[in-house]
Parts: sequence; structure tokens; C-alpha cells
Amino acid sequence: MPHRLKKTKLALIALITLPLAGVLVVLAGWLIQFGSIGPYRDGSGRYLHISTDSSFSHVTGHPAFAGFGRFMLPWQSGSEVVSAVTNPLALGKILPRVGPLQPEVVVDGINFLIDAVNRGEQIFYALYSEAEVEAEPTRKCVGLFFLKGKPGAPVAFLIPGGGFVSVAAIQEGFPVARELNAQGYSVFILEYRVRAYNGVARDMFFKEGLRIANEDLAQAMRFVFANATDLQVNMQGFSLWGFSAGGMIAGDWLNTRKPTGHAGRNLPAPASVVIGYSARFDEAVAPGFPPLFMVTAADDDIIPVAEVDLLVQKVRDQGVAVEYLRVDRAGHGFGTGVGTDAENWIQEAVDFWQAHH
Repeated sequence: MPHRLKKTKLALIALITLPLAGVLVVLAGWLIQFGSIGPYRDGSGRYLHISTDSSFSHVTGHPAFAGFGRFMLPWQSGSEVVSAVTNPLALGKILPRVGPLQPEVVVDGINFLIDAVNRGEQIFYALYSEAEVEAEPTRKCVGLFFLKGKPGAPVAFLIPGGGFVSVAAIQEGFPVARELNAQGYSVFILEYRVRAYNGVARDMFFKEGLRIANEDLAQAMRFVFANATDLQVNMQGFSLWGFSAGGMIAGDWLNTRKPTGHAGRNLPAPASVVIGYSARFDEAVAPGFPPLFMVTAADDDIIPVAEVDLLVQKVRDQGVAVEYLRVDRAGHGFGTGVGTDAENWIQEAVDFWQAHH
């Protein structure tokens, strides 16, 4: 008897013989396994991959991500309940709107996480205690994805962008982590607090966004350094990667003039920093700024390439080692760069990092 028909027959028998409470449990499980959101496991019990035909609810409700499914897509303002949760549109139809990414790249990044869960790995950690969340409820929107590399492997710490209204881990977190992890590196991806744009001046909005994200980054760094042995990671020579708004967060973290920078918080500086299509952290540039790899596109319509040029020159003027990759066509938010002029940028960044490890 085919596996699915056998399950169906067993479920029907249960509906006839079990008391009402049991019937409801069986029916709920049956709908999850075979309902409109599709099956989640194969015959051996392993979690199944998603596809570009999967709905948002299939991803956020996937049991591989139980307890943190809401972090899988870039919700605005960190909300747990948004209309997109029940959006019936397939991922492949909606994802091109979030950046010049191929939907298949995003889906591969999410499936990469499912594979890690199938190997029995813990891939997500809450960063604040229950007491800390009770004191400040927005802290429930903070967490850290972790993809384990080879034991003792160097660490790449990723901060996705999103304009401080979302965290685009599906763009600049999971796919980038997949490429780095394939080379044996351990990777952390920060999910920090964001909020809906409230109409204030952009500079004020970004300033407050930076302040809050800095707190979450500090919490994440403390967690990683305190648990490095248990996580089997080597924090010596780690690299810090920031994309768009995440680049601003990374730059703010490296500001040795501020008590909220890594030095003021008594936390080590990275061996190198990798910044993707970001600028506007000029005040952080000072002697001691770590070696910088910068990548951007001339056709970026969010961060003018002239701003990036000026920032790179300012870093060079401090005597800091810099590698600047400026491609012609990739737009803003290109993530791994697949399908653009920036397609091979991650390997160049890794080579730079290792040269300054």
C-alpha cells in the first residue's frame, strides 16, 4: 500500500475509534501533513526541503524552525503576526521584490538550514533571558542563527540589512552563510530589533535604530565569546560582515570613540571587516580600524557609489589595509551576487580575511 494512502487509512480509523479530543489531535496532524501547506517530512521522518512554490506560511510554520519560524522571513518591525504569514503567494513570485536575488538562491539558503536541523544541530539561540524580555518585551525579537563549521574553524559574524525596519537574513544571511559554511567556516547571523518607520527624520530614525541594534550586537558577542568552547568555535581572527544597514551597525560597533563600541564594552575587535553596499559610518574611522573589504555596485540606487568611494579613501588615509571591489551592475542588496557582476565577491572577501587573519 502506498505510504500516503496507508497514513490516510490509519487516520480514518482513528477518527472512528478515538474519543473527541483524540480525534481533534489526529485531524490537526493530518491537515498539517497533507493540507494546503504541503508535507513537512519524508517517510523516514526527515524534514523536507521547501521550494519556490512554497507559501510564506509553509516556511514560517515548518517544524524544522519550531519556536523561531517568525525569524525566517524579513518581517517589518519584528512583528510576530503580519499579513504575509498567511499569504498564499509562492516564494518565487514575491522574493524578486526584495532585491536582485534569484528566488532559487534564497530557497537554497533556507534548505541549507533544514539540512543542519536534520543533522541534529541547534541552529538558533535566543539571546535574552525571560526576565530580560519581561523587562523589555521587544527583546523577544532578537536571536542568533548558528551554522557550525569544522571544529575550531574561524568564525564569520553576519549582520544583514533591512533599513532598520526589517532584517533581510533570507537575502544577506542564509545564502551568504551557506557559501562560507561550505568552506568549513562557522557562521553566526544576527537577528536584531527593528521597528516600523514612524515618519521622523531619517537621520533620527537611523540613529535610534543603531542604538538598539548595537545593544543586540553586544549581547550576541557576549553570548558567543562566553560559549565559544561549548559551540566549538574559534573566535581568534573572527570577521565581521555587515550589509547595507548592517554595515552601518558594524561600523558603529567599530567606533572606538564611543563607549558603546566594542572597545567600550571590553570586547575584542574583529581581524577584518567586510562591508557590502553601505557607508555613513565615517566617524568610526580612526587609527586601529580593522582591515576593510568593501563591495558595492555603481548602479546602487540606495547608497550612492560616491559615498562609498569617499569612505574607502578615508579608511585608506588612516593607513588601514583596504580592498575595494566596485562592480558595474548588481544594484542594492545583491547578497551573494549570483546572477550579477558581483557573483564572485564572497571568495575575494574570504581571501582578504584570511590574508589578515
